[in-house]
Amino acid sequence: MTRHPCAGTLLLVLFLLLSGCFSPSVQVAPGWTTETVSGTIAEAQGEPLVHASFVVVQEFHRSPIQFDGEPARFIPQARLVFPDADGFFQTGFDLRASQLQLTVIAPGYQMAHFSFNRQLGVGALRYDARLAAAERWRDHFLLQVVPFLDRFILDSRYAMPEAQQLFVGEWMDQQREDWAPDPNPTAAPPPEG
Repeated sequence: MTRHPCAGTLLLVLFLLLSGCFSPSVQVAPGWTTETVSGTIAEAQGEPLVHASFVVVQEFHRSPIQFDGEPARFIPQARLVFPDADGFFQTGFDLRASQLQLTVIAPGYQMAHFSFNRQLGVGALRYDARLAAAERWRDHFLLQVVPFLDRFILDSRYAMPEAQQLFVGEWMDQQREDWAPDPNPTAAPPPEG
């Protein structure tokens, strides 16, 4: 089987065109199609995070059923990815999925979102998330983080593994407990006398 001499050149041109379409926090490596997404998580200034973080990965698969005149339907699947001590994370990009969304969550920081549609010519993707501090973490948590995370527990169509759903629920409970007043404060020591 002979390869057309322009095939490699076409792939290189396609890669060069696509690599200019991303923000500075995203780097791409050439390949036929995207297989892995990796990156780092740090504060906005590049310092390591003070608290542990996690990444919600959502992949969207095209439904095999589509009616005439209707837009394509997508079936979401979700999972969690945990970065290592240096903030590095890596996840696969299912070849059957057409879109991937990453949401980085860490206590005390605003959520960071990244969305990527599968593209020919991009084999690997690197996303370096830089999280901005949430001035009012409690409000951000209650108004944005909780509604976002609740869907993965309450809606079975995301097919998040049960152990990860349990982690999400326990993590949200821990965040609520961290600012709740102690229902049984310890009594003051008796006066010396």
